[in-house]
Amino acid sequence: MKIACLLGVSDYKNCTPLPGCINDLELMEKLLHATGEYTEVCRIDGNQPSVQVKQELVEFFTRHR
Repeated sequence: MKIACLLGVSDYKNCTPLPGCINDLELMEKLLHATGEYTEVCRIDGNQPSVQVKQELVEFFTRHR
């Protein structure tokens, strides 16, 4: 079983947005799915609070422990 976790944050409160991050995230996700080798890909993007990101990561990795 192969799993992948992709994190792409392009919006920051005190910095210039980085739209390339979302583009890279989308391309990488398409590539991983195209290989057909990954049973699940966790994608986290946007401007989520760190508490929410941590919770998503814990849930994802706990499922695949």
